[in-house]
Formats: sequence, C-alpha cells, structure tokens
Amino acid sequence: MNQTDLIILTVYLISITYVIYQAINSLEAQTIIKFEKGALTQVLSEALPRRSPNPSRNALRH
Repeated sequence: MNQTDLIILTVYLISITYVIYQAINSLEAQTIIKFEKGALTQVLSEALPRRSPNPSRNALRH
C-alpha cells in the first residue's frame, strides 16, 4: 500500500463517518414525540361519536 492509497482510504473513512453521523442526527430530529393531552382529547372528541354511558342501551338500539 503506497502513500496515495493511504490518503484515499483516510478520506473515504472520514466521509463515511460523516455521512453516518448526519444520518443519526437526522433520525433524532424526526423521532421526537410530544404528548399533548389537550390536543388528543380535542381530536378524539371531534372524531368519535358520543355514546351513552350504559352499554346495554346502545345494544338495544341496534
């Protein structure tokens, strides 16, 4: 292995390391999860129909 091969290998390894580092940082930014109970409650109340608290009443209606 001559001097040029060693330089090319070093640059290649640094480049691969940088790409992997950037990929990991990108995944971190995309996988942050925040739980907002108020927003969830609002969406669910809009999406789900109101039901009677007594399940036997709902069964008799159908």
